[in-house]
Amino acid sequence: DSPRDRIFPPTIYIRYASRQVGNVAPGGTTTDVGEEAVFSMTYENSGDLDTKFWYAWQTMLIVFEVVIGFPLFMWKMFQFLRKRKGDQADQELIIYAVICICDVGSLALCVVLGLVTLYYLIIYKLQESVYFLMVPNDDLYNFRVTVILAIVGQTVGLLYTLYQQTNVDVFFLDWEKPRRVLSREGNREEDAPLSAWRTLMVANEYAELQTTRLTYPPFTLLMLMMILVGQNLQAAGDITPDAKDYNHYQYAPTSVILRWGIEVAFFLVLYLGQYLFKKLVYYPYVSNPITNFIDLMYLANISTIVLDDKHSGYYLHGRNHAQHSDTTLRVLNNELEKEGEGLVANRGFITSYQDNKKLCDNQLFLIYVTDAVRKQYEQKMLRQVEQAASDARMRKGQVVAFVKGTGKPDDAMLRAKDDVGALFRGVIEDVERNHATQVIDPTYAQMLMQLPPEAALNNNVFVHDHFHTFTTSIFLGIELRLYVYEALFFLAVDMDLRNIPLTALLTFIVSRALAWVRATMGKNNISQKTIIDNHFLV
Repeated sequence: DSPRDRIFPPTIYIRYASRQVGNVAPGGTTTDVGEEAVFSMTYENSGDLDTKFWYAWQTMLIVFEVVIGFPLFMWKMFQFLRKRKGDQADQELIIYAVICICDVGSLALCVVLGLVTLYYLIIYKLQESVYFLMVPNDDLYNFRVTVILAIVGQTVGLLYTLYQQTNVDVFFLDWEKPRRVLSREGNREEDAPLSAWRTLMVANEYAELQTTRLTYPPFTLLMLMMILVGQNLQAAGDITPDAKDYNHYQYAPTSVILRWGIEVAFFLVLYLGQYLFKKLVYYPYVSNPITNFIDLMYLANISTIVLDDKHSGYYLHGRNHAQHSDTTLRVLNNELEKEGEGLVANRGFITSYQDNKKLCDNQLFLIYVTDAVRKQYEQKMLRQVEQAASDARMRKGQVVAFVKGTGKPDDAMLRAKDDVGALFRGVIEDVERNHATQVIDPTYAQMLMQLPPEAALNNNVFVHDHFHTFTTSIFLGIELRLYVYEALFFLAVDMDLRNIPLTALLTFIVSRALAWVRATMGKNNISQKTIIDNHFLV
């Protein structure tokens, strides 16, 4: 008695009769002759419904570009200009503006594509009376153009993000104090050289952290194949009226919109599942890669400075309270026991906050450095690093230098590293002494906007990083962007191939290629900026 029971395919009655065959091949019989008979019928919406569909499509494009794209573009540009500290417009600003337009505009297109396909999947499959018929695939020119624009824009945005991540300035600041030993002559004391193994260990861990992700692409693609192909839920993309009918029909046509809708739905489910598992179960109770890295820095007595912009970046505080970290395992265990018993001060950079243990333990900060500090850093080290990289490319060739790095540093670069270490050590100690004005606990609005504070115009300023914004310099902080790109690539390719296993294979290859390029370029960047030979980054 349900209205759905009245949605049936048409019943066709055909009258047929035999006819005389006039031409038969010599030696043949009439049974050798056959002719095909083809019957087809197309069901279309009324012109009014088709017009409403495309009107709604264009309206959503405009609304989401205005509601999502334009505010996001303005925020990114305002943030970029604030970080430049009043520098005049130049080529860099124009390039960034063009990339932002492509990036945020294509993001709005992705949202529209996902919402529209999900909406029509639901409204078509769950309609109880014939109200709406799917738009024929041949009439989806605007849809296909939108897909192309979305994937091109997201590709531009992703490549620019990878370029930014693989060109950040990285510096490992060793807080270890040298031991006093007798000189070779035996008549005086001198500072013993510090071991490099702690720095190498932190550098290797940081290199491994570059491509750590929240989701696992092979698992996502495998589950997608098991659901869509193994359980044949891809049949939800066929133009059939029953949402519970997942049987295969030989002549049932497939709708691009319905197929997109069902694939988008399961991409969302798989992302939410992996996100909740990692955030609620794995990271709190098993292992958190960011926490592990910070713990390692603390044990090694090494801090990490990452500058992803000219005057701003991140400070990961790793200075501990032990007399020496370059020591035996027994001494390290004793220090950890003291910390567990509360016999030493908090781990945080500033430990004098009253009744706020979270701030006293915080080791992650956004940092804003003055133009004077930046110029000293460039003069003392970055120019030599760039010159060494250029010489290596000329000497070894582009490909070999890309794979094997620039080679071992000379004595001048090692001395420059010591000078820069003294520079950053002085900056940090100055901020620590004046933490009342130069260390800021941001409000929720400041955390959301991530704009440089007014105090950063003339002073070095540290801002507590409660949202782990540092991860935006590695894959972990751009997980959503990567996942959206992989899903968009999968959907765009499957729209033409209609072959989920092959599409999953191509998506996996693209995902692995991006990870390899990111890991290789990131490793080379760490090697160049920290003056650590590529051979030590294993």
